[in-house]
Amino acid sequence: MIDPVHGTMFSYQNPAYKKTGDKKTDAFVEKILSAAEVSTSKPVGKVLGLATMPYSGTMSYCMNATYADCSTEEDPVIRVGVTNGNASEAYDVHVKRVNPANASQLEMFALCSYTDDQGLTERGTFGSYHRMKVYARNARDNGYGGADFEDPEQVLQKMDWTDLLKKIAKDYCANAVTFAQGLDVKSLAGFLEEWKKRMNDLV
Repeated sequence: MIDPVHGTMFSYQNPAYKKTGDKKTDAFVEKILSAAEVSTSKPVGKVLGLATMPYSGTMSYCMNATYADCSTEEDPVIRVGVTNGNASEAYDVHVKRVNPANASQLEMFALCSYTDDQGLTERGTFGSYHRMKVYARNARDNGYGGADFEDPEQVLQKMDWTDLLKKIAKDYCANAVTFAQGLDVKSLAGFLEEWKKRMNDLV
């Protein structure tokens, strides 16, 4: 079933994380620390994007993206703030190192926030990450794999976003009602493939 749409971070020497005492929150942050760099930067400029990830059946982590003050044209860095009722942390994402074929939700949110701001992807009403997340959810519903976006235990699962989008694009394009969205999915998948090539050229 297809729902119509409306409207690799790298580890460095991380500052010590002060545990909150809430096991769920501490476990979440510790998982992020295995893949992300705790931010020591300050946010610069406007908020580039907003998104959520499930914390429990009734609560969500709220994410916001800005540029970090250490960001440069050669090494753009997106600062992602993650908050819930118990904790607030921020993480720096070096977006040129994000691999769409093996990326978490947080990584893709940072990448899309950057590419939308740079005009590399079409932001639309809610941002390209929002659309990409819906497409990836549909891909999972259609049996193509990927993370369960409603499962708090899977919020940091790495996925091949390019493959998921390419597969679901065929389903969208086969349906007259969602054909236009199928073209959008194809465009996003094509961009992710190109981004991965750019990333490989940097290695």
